[in-house]
Amino acid sequence: MSSAVQQPKRLMNVLVAVNDIHQGIETYSKLFGLKPVEPIGQRRWGFLGCGLGVTEHSEPLVIIVQPNDPNSTLARFMQERANPRNPHGEGVYLVALEVDDMAGMVRQIRSQGARVIQEEASPEAAWVHPMDTHYAFVELQERPGSP
Repeated sequence: MSSAVQQPKRLMNVLVAVNDIHQGIETYSKLFGLKPVEPIGQRRWGFLGCGLGVTEHSEPLVIIVQPNDPNSTLARFMQERANPRNPHGEGVYLVALEVDDMAGMVRQIRSQGARVIQEEASPEAAWVHPMDTHYAFVELQERPGSP
């Protein structure tokens, strides 16, 4: 067990919450030239998602997400941030960071008093609670082959 300070390796992608996934894909395609790199699909967390990248074969830089379950975390997040200027609560939902040592990073974050959510179904991922990160939902991802 290393006592070295853990740091993220790189920014993997950003999830952007939208009211209409098709409109979100169109916007990011027109403005930034991004292309869908995966089909629109149901995610187990109660939302539809579509990754957009530089080419059809690149990793997604931006993932456009639309809640399709009104009780999902994403739907609640959007409801909480809705206001007259942003009636649907759209915007950046999650930032995904790649880490080399998930266990070490989780220990480090928890040692600072922050909440980290882990699921048995996703051993390569962990999520830092938004209330502990200035209301930004941060996902940690460990690549296969990491320690």
